Amino acid sequence: MRRPVTSIAMAGMLVLGLSAVQANAFDGELWIGAYEPMSGPGAALGIGASRGVGLAIDEWNARGGIKLDGKAYEIKYKVYDHKYSAELAVEVANKLVFDDGIKILVTNSGSGPTIAATEAVLEKNKIFNTTTGWNPKAIGADKTYTYRVWGTGNEFGASFLRWWIKNFPDKNKIAVFEGATSAGMASGALMKQHALALGFDVVHEDYTDETASDFYAPITAMMAAGPDLIEMSATRPGHEGLIVKQLHELGYEGTIVSAGTNPDETLKIAGAEAMEGMYLLQSISYESPDVSAAQKAYAKKYQEKYNEKFVTFHSEKMYDAANGVFSAIEACQCIDPTELRDFFATFSWETLSGQMTAWGGEKTYGIKRQMIHALPINVFKDGQIITIAFGMPDVP
Repeated sequence: MRRPVTSIAMAGMLVLGLSAVQANAFDGELWIGAYEPMSGPGAALGIGASRGVGLAIDEWNARGGIKLDGKAYEIKYKVYDHKYSAELAVEVANKLVFDDGIKILVTNSGSGPTIAATEAVLEKNKIFNTTTGWNPKAIGADKTYTYRVWGTGNEFGASFLRWWIKNFPDKNKIAVFEGATSAGMASGALMKQHALALGFDVVHEDYTDETASDFYAPITAMMAAGPDLIEMSATRPGHEGLIVKQLHELGYEGTIVSAGTNPDETLKIAGAEAMEGMYLLQSISYESPDVSAAQKAYAKKYQEKYNEKFVTFHSEKMYDAANGVFSAIEACQCIDPTELRDFFATFSWETLSGQMTAWGGEKTYGIKRQMIHALPINVFKDGQIITIAFGMPDVP
């Protein structure tokens, strides 16, 4: 077995792995890498993901690190910022692989950056890789080293639409209003497909520039179609906040269902009044009676460390993903990417929710690399997120 790689920290990146255990208690270091949008559009995704992984690393290192061949290794985590740029993602993926010698990556957000880096660098160099990218092409038969450890619009959105049409059959006019990104366009097309199959009337479809700040014209055109429900399930936090704010200013009285990846940011931009009654797919209420004690403890730890009102569900699932990868490394006693890839395909571990993980997607995505996990349905009411139901997606 190859000895875990020890790397030197470089400027311009985030390096995590501080531990309550003294450094001399370890026999070596095991470096894990990631490339995330830590700034620019989608920064909330990268920051939340790295925080979730960082909390998992803190706990593992406090327990003595990862045990391999009778030795204890401290986990170190190096995160490069790709600023949600496909070109920059390729650049930093090359740094992780060739400059840092890192062969195991845990969480990488953003479909465009994920696809670019995976196809240009990671797969051909046999790097074990996990992603949260929503585009169907983020995983596939041509990407055997890549696992998706987060539900996509296909899973979140379809689960919500089934729930909505069952509970509100008379409110079936839907508008698809997504960002003109790789994830947004792919998710929008899938949501339209699901909506039509469930009997919705798709009255409007639009994909807007997420770098813009003025959406009044496209919103006005959409409102003219009279939708009962506006679908924005792949929308990034800053974009989401601006659209919700402007919908409210223009007097929209219907319902919005959106990503809700970072409710704090959306709330700061749009305000509580604009968000009232909005459904959030990628959030969760840690006050819900259906949330486990372990999830509540995670939320408390997150809030204490980062001083934020809402704990992102995305960060929780990345904490789960990190625990899964670290547990698999110990269980297979391997850090070779190919060995880990093959072992991970049938590996199952307990998440914070108490659910054992499972993999699906062979028919849907061409490979069994899609994690299946319970999906909450949440509504924003009186300044709070309320989890009202859970669904389990079908990912054949």
